Amino acid sequence: MENLLQEVEKFVTTLLLNELSHTYVYHNLSHTQRVVKYTKVLIEGESINDVDSENLLLAAWLHDTGYIKEAKEHEKNSVNIASKFLKGKISDEQIKKVSSLIMSTKMDYEPQNNLEYILRDADCAHFRSKNYIEISELLRVELETNEDKHFSDIEWIEENISFFTKNHRYYTNYALENWQQDKDKNLALLFKQLKKHKESYK
Repeated sequence: MENLLQEVEKFVTTLLLNELSHTYVYHNLSHTQRVVKYTKVLIEGESINDVDSENLLLAAWLHDTGYIKEAKEHEKNSVNIASKFLKGKISDEQIKKVSSLIMSTKMDYEPQNNLEYILRDADCAHFRSKNYIEISELLRVELETNEDKHFSDIEWIEENISFFTKNHRYYTNYALENWQQDKDKNLALLFKQLKKHKESYK
């Protein structure tokens, strides 16, 4: 297990550093490393067995590699890259499980089991981070640069609040117990910022 995880780390690091457009300032190697880090935290917090842990960590490393092609359908592209990389290293059945986990990171997909819960929570672990506002700004820049989506300061704060309240929830018991409170603090901070911006326009 350890050898394969070292191999996938090396593969993904090289791939994203060499082939990912520098305009992806959010969906880049730092994001992937963060998702892997929090996947490990959740694996421990949820007491996951070794086989499932390996699948989760492979999926965490590979889940955004498809951005080297394009943002749209990046999950499918990530599955293609993952399948090619993993072919011959693990069974076809295990590749299917890793691929399924990668597809579960699609934002409009409702995760179905604890392993999918873990990867989704790890992918959004930064919602509880003290650096949430800075990380969020990177996504804003990325959307402006790559998708020509432009937001005023107020629109961006409202977009974040909407996502926090309508589109996102933590699924694992560990995240609900340990991360939800900090996410709520960031939501309160967003409401404060919104009020401040609106008052400055009066």
